[in-house]
Parts: sequence; structure tokens; C-alpha cells
Amino acid sequence: MTTPADCPIVDQIDKQLHDDRRWHLDKRIPVAILITLLFQTMGFVWVVAKMSAQIDTNTRDIARLTTLVEVQNSNVSSNTTSIAVISTGMMNITEALRRIEGAVEKE
Repeated sequence: MTTPADCPIVDQIDKQLHDDRRWHLDKRIPVAILITLLFQTMGFVWVVAKMSAQIDTNTRDIARLTTLVEVQNSNVSSNTTSIAVISTGMMNITEALRRIEGAVEKE
């Protein structure tokens, strides 16, 4: 009498169960699908690399533009001060002209 372990059918079923648990590539998968997956993966890597380069460029541009905005804000502040000084000077000149005009009219 044979035991279940000695039976060739049991051995074949055990082998199939063991093989089914592991990942394997079936020969029925067309080469075209494998090539398509390879190209899609390469395309994905290319897109990610391109995006990374664009992000680096944008980061540098943002830093440069931030510096330019700070310089412009400094110039605006300086111009505001200059305008205030000029405005004060104009008021003083206007007042002096009124005094001169008043003195001329009295004569």
C-alpha cells in the first residue's frame, strides 16, 4: 500500500501549489506588452526627471524674483522719502513766493 506522500499525483499537486504561491512570468504574456511596459516606465522616469528640473529652475527663479521685489520695495521706500522732501520744499517755495508777491503788491 502506498502512502499519500509516495503518490505521484500528490507530488504533482504539491508542486503546482508550491509553484502557484511564487511569482513567475508566464510565457503567454506577449513581448509587445513587455516592451510597452518598458517604454511606459522609461517615459514615466523621463517625465519625473523633467519635472524635477523644472522645479529646480522655478525655485531659482523665485529666489531671484524675491530679491528683485525686495530691491523694488527698498526703492519705493526711498522714493517716498524723496517725494516727501520735495513736497516740503515746494510748500516752502510757494510760501516764499506768496510773501514776495505780497511785498511787491504793497509797493
